[in-house]
Amino acid sequence: MYIKQNLLQVKLWLISVTIFFGIVSSVHCEGIIFNDIVPDEDSGIVYERIASDRNEKAIAIRKRKVMTWGKLPSAPINPRGAPGVTLFDYDNDGDLDLYVTNGPGRNNSLFSNQLKEDGTPTFVDTASLAGVGLQDFDSIGSVAGDIDNDGDKDLFVVGDKHYTLFRNNGDETFSDITESSGISNPGFLAQSATMGDINGDGLIDIFVANATNYGHQFGIMMSPFAFDQPNLLFINKGNNTFDDASLSSGVQTHAGFPDGKENAPAVTHACAFVDYDMDGDVDLFLADDQGSIPTAAAGGVDHGVLHLFKNNGSGVFKDIADIANIAIPGNWMGLSFGDFNGDSIMDFFATNIGNYIEEYLTFHNPMMDLPNPLRSTIWFLGSADGTFTDGGFEAMKPTAFGWGTSCLDYDNDGDTDIVYHGGIDFSVMIDASNPGILLENDGFANFAQDVAAFAGSTNHTRRDVKAVAVGDINNDGFIDIVTVSNFDLDESAPLELYPPMGGVLDPTAFFIPVFRPTGNPYILRRNEEFKESHIKNGSISVELSSADNGNGWVNIDLIGTIGITAEGKVNRDGIGAVVTFTPENGVPVIKPIVAGCSHASQDSISANFGLGTELTGTVDVLWPCGVRNRLHDVKNGTRVLFPEIPVSIDDPTLSAEEYNNRVTLILEELVQKGIVTGDEADKFLTSAKLAFAEEHI
Repeated sequence: MYIKQNLLQVKLWLISVTIFFGIVSSVHCEGIIFNDIVPDEDSGIVYERIASDRNEKAIAIRKRKVMTWGKLPSAPINPRGAPGVTLFDYDNDGDLDLYVTNGPGRNNSLFSNQLKEDGTPTFVDTASLAGVGLQDFDSIGSVAGDIDNDGDKDLFVVGDKHYTLFRNNGDETFSDITESSGISNPGFLAQSATMGDINGDGLIDIFVANATNYGHQFGIMMSPFAFDQPNLLFINKGNNTFDDASLSSGVQTHAGFPDGKENAPAVTHACAFVDYDMDGDVDLFLADDQGSIPTAAAGGVDHGVLHLFKNNGSGVFKDIADIANIAIPGNWMGLSFGDFNGDSIMDFFATNIGNYIEEYLTFHNPMMDLPNPLRSTIWFLGSADGTFTDGGFEAMKPTAFGWGTSCLDYDNDGDTDIVYHGGIDFSVMIDASNPGILLENDGFANFAQDVAAFAGSTNHTRRDVKAVAVGDINNDGFIDIVTVSNFDLDESAPLELYPPMGGVLDPTAFFIPVFRPTGNPYILRRNEEFKESHIKNGSISVELSSADNGNGWVNIDLIGTIGITAEGKVNRDGIGAVVTFTPENGVPVIKPIVAGCSHASQDSISANFGLGTELTGTVDVLWPCGVRNRLHDVKNGTRVLFPEIPVSIDDPTLSAEEYNNRVTLILEELVQKGIVTGDEADKFLTSAKLAFAEEHI
């Protein structure tokens, strides 16, 4: 009887706790919604992505009365371009600015955020004044970072047959130093770039992801390696000069390629320097495109896989994709990183062509036998042994077409969510299967689409979005989302639903059949309902969070102290670091500081963490030199500038006294240089002493 009474009491207690937390959840976790500020003229954002030169060829193809599948490889890729967006504070005024690429004959845009000046996030396009317009080029991707450690962020832009490196002059203007830097483009079409210090010298290096000839599709449909272009790595030698280390570094030696093709080029859509194994140096991830080339299992070659080049610590890489279990053929296009299941091990998300378009093309095109059924967008869960497993996407299958993607805690509940967009003009048809997908995490890597978050914002179904980047645009502690399309479809464009595949995305999986099948499986006839006028110039969307669910947040900005302190080793932006935030009574969340990711884009390098209903938390920083620092008792609503303290809390060679003395001297240097205040230094010192004790119990 006593046991039964206690069991009853426990059940009643559990019910009451469940009800209580249900009430708390309803108060603090009401849905976040996003609102696009671009349609408001007061935003100051005026942008249209114009078509690339190859668009005339695409128009000529779409005007044909009859189309054969055999003509498809001659059609151009992304005929209206492939814009990217980078979020960075170029003028050091404390708010995020937006750099957006454009096509030939139209300036790229540098939207200067006027938040600090006016109190609201309005923008002024300063690209011409700043000298970064690049009007004569077809630009695609960009990445920003402080290449010379002088305290401001420099800008690297890539595109069709051009790389351009801009040095920030510190006065809101840039100088083109491409020629003097030693960086050159041998006529390649480059899509994305990433920055990171690969050899631990405190200088950030630059990797460029090159692709194929966008004037046709032979390289991704028929002839692997014939038209593709090798990726390149440029090592920062100081004084704003770089050396080409593409061969010596090993980044062109791909695991699993056939004999004689070890250094073969590939179609690389996305790249990212990330310290995935958290050993203090950055490794390299690549997202490559298999196209419709037969896989090795079908007698071809695994041409397009996910690659992971592990750094040996000195800037020499080995592709371990096969060992890490990610050498999976697919049409991989975008990358983002975080810890999805709360085990403090890096996971990642990779976008793919999606199942709707795969099903359509495979069914209608007798020439396109896609032998590998894996065309799903996937998240991969990391393991302690350095391998990855498919996290599963059963709740969201079939998946939609994906390009750009970002990891973010959009609702500030303390776990890592995902956003991704996509779509494509495939000449014979236009895919519009992705309405803008925001995946809410339950903290255990179980994701569900939050449809309501975008419901009152821009209609992304009619935007062919390539670029995705996230950051806190209005400094309210909640993450906002920026997307850029290469073309839009007007409201009269005749969208049709793909045949249902039994998934939650079926009601929003649209396409336009530019050509329709006929009785002959090799011949298509033009869809007369489709007009060329349905395709409009691309657009930008800047969607601000409602920031109204009551959840708390902290924001961490890193500053490496090379050139500031005598012992400083880390690049000024802290690029390559991994920041971990542990809310009081909560689960640790990790965020890698990545310069260049998603697709041709870059998220803000500020680390924003959700607190949920907690009031404080602890910040750990693993710097790219391997040093670890910790700061306790970071309160809700706090913005922290976290400097590199180049002595590690887990250094086994130091006594507590030696450690304390060194940290004290370093913090005194930082106070003298104006990096931190005396009160901030005292807090860092108190935390450092406690952290050292915690690590040496």
